[in-house]
Amino acid sequence: MKTIILHDFDQKELIKFVRLYKQLEKDSLLPEAIIASTTESSLNQLLKNLLLDLEKEHLEFT
Repeated sequence: MKTIILHDFDQKELIKFVRLYKQLEKDSLLPEAIIASTTESSLNQLLKNLLLDLEKEHLEFT
């Protein structure tokens, strides 16, 4: 699954981005994607492991 990782966005920017993306996704203008923001922990993970963790979490919550 496509994954978008946002870094250094404040809360307001994150909400605005997610709402816009989800609307465009709903209108079939963008593909379904996992959207996540970085954390101190995620910045220290290998990208491969981070992507696997994000996909696992996504499957658990959908």
